[in-house]
Amino acid sequence: MRVHGFLIYIVTKVVLNLVPLWRLAVTLIFLAQGCNFNVLSWSFKLGVSTVRKIIYETCDTIWEELHDAYLSTPNSHELRDIANKFCVNTGMPNCLGAIDGKHIRIKSPRNSGSLYYNYKKTFSIVLMAVSDANYVFTYVDVGALGSQSDGGIFVRSACGKKLLNGHWKFLLTQTYRVQRTAFCIITSATVRFY
Repeated sequence: MRVHGFLIYIVTKVVLNLVPLWRLAVTLIFLAQGCNFNVLSWSFKLGVSTVRKIIYETCDTIWEELHDAYLSTPNSHELRDIANKFCVNTGMPNCLGAIDGKHIRIKSPRNSGSLYYNYKKTFSIVLMAVSDANYVFTYVDVGALGSQSDGGIFVRSACGKKLLNGHWKFLLTQTYRVQRTAFCIITSATVRFY
């Protein structure tokens, strides 16, 4: 298991070998069921701050160790394959992906003012995702402020920068523009599907 070595918990000078499987179990239950830290603390007989730290560390470790293998940024060849599959499945030529953002409600962080306050009149962070023709995620950006627009988040994301800077420029004869109103029509920020 690639993340096993990173999930050993160290407390001050004493090494508490909290079995990595338990750390993973606490995290997966939290992610799957949305239990609060108090419930998990009681269920696993751990302190609330320990549960919180386990979940944060395990999520960071899973992302750092596995994102390149399971959610790497597509290269030019993979993007051509995605465009071909979109054309076959939907009849839409040269489409590199379906993109949307989802607001995830949070409690207002201290001293954050209106940074996380969104148009739905709640506080949130935004998960922006791009999927291919088979509904498989090809890019994910999590953690943008709830007050930001989908278009603004996309333009500032690594994927958006690569697309807008011509890094994924394809020399195809035909262009096809599809765009939601959330992604404003500005010449420098227009997404063209080659």
